[in-house]
Amino acid sequence: IHRTDGETATDEIEPLVADEPIETFATGQERLARGCLRFAHAIVPNFQVHWLADTINQDHVIPRSYVVGSMSYGALNIGAILGIAVILFQRREVG
Repeated sequence: IHRTDGETATDEIEPLVADEPIETFATGQERLARGCLRFAHAIVPNFQVHWLADTINQDHVIPRSYVVGSMSYGALNIGAILGIAVILFQRREVG
């Protein structure tokens, strides 16, 4: 949008957006939705961390710290899933 003085309307908006985080412009429902999505993102495991086929196919080096972090993340996921399984099947009579 061009104004009569030659500046665009975005010239007035950009400094405000650059200084403040985007969450400050959200309404109450948008903040609630963002909070719910962040919670869901935190509790659902991200298996993409373990997908290294593209890196291997392109002959890139995988840093040791990434492998250690990926293995730790996998171990935590396994521990959490086994913990939930123990809680769910603790009082069941199997067999």
